[in-house]
Amino acid sequence: MIEFPSIGQYRNAIKAVHEAAARNGEDELGNPIYRSVTEPLPVVRYVGTVKLHGMNGSVVQTPDGAIAYQSRNKVITPEKDNAGFAAFCQKLEDQRYPDVVDQRGFWTKLFEAIRVSYELTDTVVIYGEWCCGNIQKGVALSQIPEKRFMIFGIANAIGEEITHWVSPNELSGFLVGDLCERIHCVYEFKTFEMTIDFNQPALTQNDLVQLTQQVEKECPVAEQFGISGVGEGIVWRPAEATYADPRFWFKVKGDEHSVSKVKTLAEVDLEKLNSVKELIDCIVTPNRCSQGLDYLAEMGKSIDQTSTGVYLSWVVGDVAKEESDRIAASGLDPKEVNKQVGIAARKWFFEWLEKNL
Repeated sequence: MIEFPSIGQYRNAIKAVHEAAARNGEDELGNPIYRSVTEPLPVVRYVGTVKLHGMNGSVVQTPDGAIAYQSRNKVITPEKDNAGFAAFCQKLEDQRYPDVVDQRGFWTKLFEAIRVSYELTDTVVIYGEWCCGNIQKGVALSQIPEKRFMIFGIANAIGEEITHWVSPNELSGFLVGDLCERIHCVYEFKTFEMTIDFNQPALTQNDLVQLTQQVEKECPVAEQFGISGVGEGIVWRPAEATYADPRFWFKVKGDEHSVSKVKTLAEVDLEKLNSVKELIDCIVTPNRCSQGLDYLAEMGKSIDQTSTGVYLSWVVGDVAKEESDRIAASGLDPKEVNKQVGIAARKWFFEWLEKNL
């Protein structure tokens, strides 16, 4: 399993750039050594693509040619699937055309083209969003009848560790629509550009907010399919390979889709929260709790009280992963925060079950 890494918020990318600039090698145990930064921080050109509201999916090919399919958290098959993604992919690979000389499967041919184009020799992973149709609600993409796989990243991996990401500059010419009408690259659609001076990152904040609000008001991807409606937000990646690692990526969602309540969409400074209650209200939101339901479905768990432990474990873990800096900045006891997160998530889960079952 080669998981797609979590994408943080703007503040996380700022922190990552600062840490990268300060890093000065490793000690004898392999731990990073940091120095005081006196040189100016970098100015980085970012490319933004529309954040698609669906299910994370990926197709993996090992060096021996074997192909597997993944959801965000597990390997899937047509028999043990998630929203039909593995079945869709396997059908493409198995399909043969009598009038075509090359009888290799779709993914086999696509991986060969990727390996040649980007000089990848190890395990190759194609990451994307399995969206449209009935996968998610509340966005314009759900009005597109047929489910589609929107590729947003290609990586090289050794074992389960990603060693290289193909940059947006390289991916911008990657088109697969002519090979399969239900597979696209996000760079086929409208993209955005932003140059961020990390010496003054707050100067970019208003522009990020404005662009996000535009996407939330009118999804550019759905618009290209002739559908008008709400979008989710924008994912920003450095255009150049120097900052290709996902710790430098960030996402900005509109108010309707954010899992954290923040005063600005692209928050720079951490809020100082005065109580556990205020913090819980900020981080245990309906959207985050709903994502826990998606996790239960993905893992094949019953969405009822018998899955309460698994559900709470996911919510508490997601908060710890995504909001650790906010919790630290609050000055509150992390153990108490985790306890209250569990209480709030359990309340939401039971109320949802009562209304929907």
